[in-house]
Amino acid sequence: MAMSPERVTERVDELIESIRHGVSHAFAEHNAAVTIGYIRQVHEAGIINASQFEALVGAVNEAADGWLPKVDEDGVLIED
Repeated sequence: MAMSPERVTERVDELIESIRHGVSHAFAEHNAAVTIGYIRQVHEAGIINASQFEALVGAVNEAADGWLPKVDEDGVLIED
């Protein structure tokens, strides 16, 4: 089901935050894949061009690849 451009923007913002602050790398990877799906919808709707699509996908993949766990001063994983 397609979403409005406004809802896509809102959902992408939410997912990027989840990618950056997720508890696990697998969760970050999942959110990256979902985010790319939403970006693809925006591209297919003609709202962004191919170079913008590629830049956004690259940024999402970079966020997922750079995910690091959040740990406290004792090295214990912090769950959000």
